[in-house]
Amino acid sequence: MNEKQLKRVMDHLAERLVPAEVDLWPAIRERFKTSKPHSHFMKGDPSMNTKLARSRRLHLASAVLMALLAAAGLLFATPQGRALAQGFLQFFSRAGSDSLPAPTEEPLVWANQTPGVISPTLTPLPGPAFAGDCGNYPTPRCSVAQIRSKVNFTIKELGTVPDGVYFTGATGGPDKVYILYDTGNHQGFLVLWESPWTGSPAQTQWPVGASAVVETVQIGSISGEYVKGSFGMMAGDPTINWDPNQDTQTLHWVDNGVFIEMQSAGSAMPFDRDGFVALAETLTTGAVAARLTPTPNLAATPTLEILPMMHSIYPLTLVEARDQAGFDLVLPTKLPEIQSFLGASYDADLHFVRIFYLLDQTLWGPNTNGLLVNEERIPDSGNCALCGFVIGETMALDANKDGKIVPKFTTVQIGNVTGQYAAGDWENYNPDTGSWTWNPNPYLKRLRWQTNGMAFELSYFGNELTQADMIAIAESLK
Repeated sequence: MNEKQLKRVMDHLAERLVPAEVDLWPAIRERFKTSKPHSHFMKGDPSMNTKLARSRRLHLASAVLMALLAAAGLLFATPQGRALAQGFLQFFSRAGSDSLPAPTEEPLVWANQTPGVISPTLTPLPGPAFAGDCGNYPTPRCSVAQIRSKVNFTIKELGTVPDGVYFTGATGGPDKVYILYDTGNHQGFLVLWESPWTGSPAQTQWPVGASAVVETVQIGSISGEYVKGSFGMMAGDPTINWDPNQDTQTLHWVDNGVFIEMQSAGSAMPFDRDGFVALAETLTTGAVAARLTPTPNLAATPTLEILPMMHSIYPLTLVEARDQAGFDLVLPTKLPEIQSFLGASYDADLHFVRIFYLLDQTLWGPNTNGLLVNEERIPDSGNCALCGFVIGETMALDANKDGKIVPKFTTVQIGNVTGQYAAGDWENYNPDTGSWTWNPNPYLKRLRWQTNGMAFELSYFGNELTQADMIAIAESLK
């Protein structure tokens, strides 16, 4: 126990064991100084010349530590003391609450659009120093051997790769390396972050909720700290909230001067605490046969996996969609530059056109997020699929093909036209009742309005756009 650790213990104990106006630390510090061994012996130092002096110093240090340990033992035997023990975290930082202010998001960069033409060159997001050779975080592409050759500290990888999990790649910079493992269906991932241990706030102030249970565990002969849960938020929320039930596990420890952060997330990573720790114990610098087994190359062709599927859903050009629909299309003239035109389709049953703009794959990795523009000419019969929402508490199976039914919506202004905005989606299908329940998560957000004999709906899948962004896009349609 060094002086800083001792002071931290004393500060916590003093708060519980002595009146607030009494400061125990100065007296203990003075005694601790007289008992602290010298790290560099000076020639002629008389304190080094007798066994008695050393004996007195060791006795005093022992007495101080024994007194502290006895007080701590008494304190931690109580419920309040056990709660206090949860505050002594080496590798995490406990927040004062389970709710924290949401981080400030970077503003969108907008680009003018020529209908049907791919957006201008995208502004790249900040990436790791090795991005040029090894790729960005969503799609790292270096091997472990390659990343080891770029840094001056020891890099370990999983010695045992769980079934259904594949090494994707590594990237990072000279001071921190990132190794990604993914599942074939992208329903779970495991990440290793490794960096030289400094003990700096940047390493130790990994925030966990005030109620988070942080456990000390043994990774072989090394002590580490483990926590289950994570902070999360719904798009547009002003706070992020600690959820102990999230399928997220995090383990931090130091191994021979290297700080290792191991985290898994997703339902496809079915580890309990002991299984997660056992997996950490397999980390090695040696050859890993499982990684060398041919596996799906998730890093090399993530876009190729997504694009054929999306093109099969939206196979038409804008000209083809216009000809099938029989009316001129109205298109966005302004979009965030993170989105590019992918394709269109025509729904012959509902008589409307769908036009899809895909979220950039190189910045965010494989995804199907994006903007969907639906439009139809309002028929004389009045049977309009896109004309407004209908309030309903449940959604029967196959009874909402046109997406009209929502439990609530907000009236908004789109230029000089009134529209309706709804955030959320139907999910959790119940086969016994044949119905779904509403989840208000604004991952899906929709905007509907009518003008000049046409009905429109903008749908956005993802968290990148706000309600105001949706209205701005709607106002740009021409």
